[in-house]
Amino acid sequence: MKPSDLTDDLRPFFFKDGKYLDPLIISVTGHRDIWPDAEILLMDSLSDFLTDFFKKESKKRPQRPIVFLNGMATGADQLVATVVNELREEYEQEFITLIAVFPMPEEDYVQDFSVPETQREFEDALDCMDAKIALPLTKNNQELRNRGEKIHRTEQYVLLAEFLANSCNNLIALWDGQNYDNPKPGSTADVIVRYLNPSDDNSFVSLQEAIEPYSNLERCILSNHLKGSLITLYTPRDSFLKQPVLLYPAGKTTCVTFSKSTQQTIFKKMDKIENKMWNWYKEGLHFQCAGCGGCCTGAPGYVWLTDEEEKQIADFLNISLEEFEKTYTRMVYGLRRSLKEIPQSNYDCVFFNSETRQCSIYDVRPAQCRTWPFWDSLLKSKKDWDEACKSCPGCNQGPLIPFEEIEIRRKKISV
Repeated sequence: MKPSDLTDDLRPFFFKDGKYLDPLIISVTGHRDIWPDAEILLMDSLSDFLTDFFKKESKKRPQRPIVFLNGMATGADQLVATVVNELREEYEQEFITLIAVFPMPEEDYVQDFSVPETQREFEDALDCMDAKIALPLTKNNQELRNRGEKIHRTEQYVLLAEFLANSCNNLIALWDGQNYDNPKPGSTADVIVRYLNPSDDNSFVSLQEAIEPYSNLERCILSNHLKGSLITLYTPRDSFLKQPVLLYPAGKTTCVTFSKSTQQTIFKKMDKIENKMWNWYKEGLHFQCAGCGGCCTGAPGYVWLTDEEEKQIADFLNISLEEFEKTYTRMVYGLRRSLKEIPQSNYDCVFFNSETRQCSIYDVRPAQCRTWPFWDSLLKSKKDWDEACKSCPGCNQGPLIPFEEIEIRRKKISV
């Protein structure tokens, strides 16, 4: 392969002074309809994972380029792009590259973002991309286009699934663990299946034939790289409470090394996580609030608010919603609002009265406060619960809270 085989916008990320850079290539896939309450947890988990990942990679091969291939769809794709871009700016990692991969020509793809809000999000996410690849129409779709008929969009998403699965070393999947045995064509599960089964003959689109402009790049990747790991971050979808899902916290990371038996390995690892979590307190837990106010102060953190909670608190304070948001909240990651904290007072919640040790909006306090201490982060294991007990005198005290009641509280908000 020669530098001239690539388009001008791609060449710098794979070649320098005519020498192939052998980048580590990571594809990204995930759900569009992420459960809103899980977005911040996912961003935090992904940020922590990638920070550690980058450190390990830089020790193995300092300054080795890392290339992310991202479909740029609403939801998981744009979330990952935001986190990666923020990390490379924070750590000044110029060797990290973001390449947008459209499943079809851009003028067709933008039709997926017809709502003004999603269009703005797409444009904002695209601003942090270093280059773009627009996959061409399949032969079948080109014939339809020539006849003036609508193209089969699913066929293009299958093409994208094949490209992402076979163009990378590692695959990051923000996935709810569903539909692996019967994936919808072009879905997140389909990308994962194709990654784990690269020789699968069931694909109805031939990637090598369809992607003529990038066939040299594709051959180079396939001939020079070995599959590495499938990294899954458990990602509940917006229908989280309406269908059975794997019960472990949003953002829980599972890293599976590629092998012939990966299909079994991934579910064994996920089942192991599921079995270990939540079951340890099946007999219930004791808790009674001691009124100490410890959960309202301490290390910096977040108290997430829903739109309904914002309105309830604003009404309680007899102020406008706009004034409430400006005075008492802050926007985090440009996605959600959290109550402000007071750094000079040990990061007390803005509504915590340090003299009385009480909440000044107790009757309308957010669900996050009402569900303490039954949060995902504190119930992951008995060790995490015991750690929480050190700072909360109400834990392991008072009446027994049944498992069913704990689960109701835990699922109200993922913290």
